[in-house]
Amino acid sequence: MTKNGKILLRLTTTAVMIAMSVVLCRLLGFPQTGTYRIELGFLPIAVVAMLYGPLWAGAAYGIADLIGAAIFTGINPFITLCKIAFGVIMGLFFYRREKVGLLRCVLCFLIVGAAIDIVCMCPIFVFMFGYTWKVSLTTRTIAALINTPARIVVFWLVSKYFGGYLIKSMGKNEKTQRFSSYANGFQAVPRLGLERISCLMELLGDPQERLHCIHVAGTNGKGSVCAFLEAMLRSAGFCVGKYISPNLVRVNERITINGKEISDGELSALLAHLETESAEVRRRTGEIPSQFEIWTAAAFCYFAEKSCDYVILETGLGGEFDATNVISGNVMAVLTHIDFDHTQLLGDTLAKIAETKSKILKAKCETGAAVSSHQAPDAMRVLAVRAEECGVRLVVPGEAAVIGFHDIYEIFSYDDLQEMTCGLGGPHQVENACTAIECAKILGLSHEDIRYGVEHAKNPARLEKLSENPTVLYDGAHNPDGVAALIRAMDRYFPDQDRTVVFACMKDKDYLNSLHMLMRGGVTKFIFTAVSGNERAMPADALASAAAKAGIAGDTAPNLTDAVEKARGYGNPVFICGSLYLYADLERTGS
Repeated sequence: MTKNGKILLRLTTTAVMIAMSVVLCRLLGFPQTGTYRIELGFLPIAVVAMLYGPLWAGAAYGIADLIGAAIFTGINPFITLCKIAFGVIMGLFFYRREKVGLLRCVLCFLIVGAAIDIVCMCPIFVFMFGYTWKVSLTTRTIAALINTPARIVVFWLVSKYFGGYLIKSMGKNEKTQRFSSYANGFQAVPRLGLERISCLMELLGDPQERLHCIHVAGTNGKGSVCAFLEAMLRSAGFCVGKYISPNLVRVNERITINGKEISDGELSALLAHLETESAEVRRRTGEIPSQFEIWTAAAFCYFAEKSCDYVILETGLGGEFDATNVISGNVMAVLTHIDFDHTQLLGDTLAKIAETKSKILKAKCETGAAVSSHQAPDAMRVLAVRAEECGVRLVVPGEAAVIGFHDIYEIFSYDDLQEMTCGLGGPHQVENACTAIECAKILGLSHEDIRYGVEHAKNPARLEKLSENPTVLYDGAHNPDGVAALIRAMDRYFPDQDRTVVFACMKDKDYLNSLHMLMRGGVTKFIFTAVSGNERAMPADALASAAAKAGIAGDTAPNLTDAVEKARGYGNPVFICGSLYLYADLERTGS
C-alpha cells in the first residue's frame, strides 16, 4: 500500500469510528437522559486506539465529542479535553494489541474512571453546572461505578472475539508494511553481536542447526568463491542454497536455491512470521533484530524448509559477531583474501581483522578441514592458530598455471585440471577459483563438476561487461584491495590505453585512498556521481570537492545514466566502481 493509501485508510476508518461514537453516545445511551446512564461512545474510539495509537484515539474522541455536543447539548471545551485524555489513555493501553487481556482492560478503565470521570469531571460540574462538591463527587463516583464495569466487560468481549479481525483487516497492513520497509531498508550503522540473532533463532526452532553450511568470510572475493562453489555443487546434482550480501537490486537476490531467487510471496510470508518473533526478541533483549539479522533468519528458515543438501553461507561483516556465525558447526570454513576494511569495527591491523574473521572456523566441522586463500603472514598466522585450536586441517591452494586470457576471462590450469576458462572476469579470479577448487576436492566432487563450476560461474557486478564501443565494465571494487585487483585487470586487458572511471561511494569508505590508487593506475578521467536512495551515500558534489582537495580533479553527474553517457563521450574504456550499491542504479535509470 502506498503512503497516500495508508493515510486515506486511517482517515476513513477513524471518521467511521467517530460517527459511530456520536451515535452510541448521544442516541443509544441508556437511559436517554439522567445523571446515571450507560453509554458506549468510548467503544469505537477504543478501536482507533488499538489500530492507530494514543494520538489518533485522543483526536478522534475529541472530534466525536465536539460533533455530538454541537448537535445536541452545546460545546464544553473542558469536557472535550476530558474525552481527549480518555482516548489517549486507551491508546497507551491498547495500541497494536489484537487481544487485550482482562487485567489490562480493568487497569485502563479504572484509571479512566478515577482520573477522568471523577477527578477531572468533578470541578466541571461544580464550577460550570453549579453542583456542590459533595453532590458532584457523589454523582461522578456513582457514574464511574456504573460505567467502568460496563466498559471493561464490553471492550474485553469485543477485543477477545473481534480484535484479531480488526487488526488484520484495517491495521495489520500498515504494521506489516512498516516491518517490511524496515527489513528491506538500508541500515546506516551495522550492529554486530549474536544476542539478538541467537534469541530470534531459538524462537524459530533453530533451523540453522539442521543445515550443512559452507561458511565463507574474507575481505574480497567472498561472492566469487560462493559463485564458483554453487556452480560446482549444482553440477554434481546437489540442491544448493546460497546466502550472500549485499543484494544488488532487491533483497530476494540474497536468498537463492539452485540459482533461483526466493519469490516475493515466500519472502513476504517469512517476514510476516519473523515480525512476531522479532517483537518478542525486542521484549527479551531490548533491541529489535537488525535488517541483516532478519534476512539471515529468513534464509535459514527457507533453506531448512526446502531441505537443501548444502548451504553456501557468506558472512556480512567480519565473522565472530556476524549474524551468520550463529551456526554452531559447519561443513567447512572458507577464508578469502583478508585486507583492511571496516577497520573501525574489525580492528586496525591485519592480525585483528583476521582474528574476527577466523572465528567462523569451528571445532564442530563435518569435513575436518578449512580452506584459505593466500594471506599476508600476519593474517595467516592467526588462521593457523585458530585452525589448531579447532582441530581442523587448514588447506591453502597452490599456484595455478595461467596460460593466457580471452577477452577479460583467464585461461589456467590447476593440478590435473587443464586449460579451464574462468567464468568470472579478471586476473584475481584465478585465485578465487583455486580456493573453490580446494573446497570441492575436500567435498569429493568430480573433475567434470569442478571444471563446469569454474567455467560457468556467474557473479554480477564483479568486472561485468555492460557494453562495447567503448567498453563499459562494472566492478564492485569499494576498498583498496578491490581497487588494486581492478587496476591489475585494467593493465592486463587494456594496456597503454586512457581510462575513464565513474565513481560513487559510501561516506564510511576509504575512498580517497582508492581514488589515489586509480589515478596512479592510469585513470585519466573521473566522473563522480552518487548512489541513489541510500542515506550512507556520499553526495557527488561532496565527493568531487574532497577529491579536488586531495589533488584529484573530476566532473560530476547527478545520476549513473548521465555519468556513463558523459564517460562514453571520452571514447576510453569506462570502469564503474566504488560501491556495489551503485549497481541498482543501472536498473533504476536504464543504463
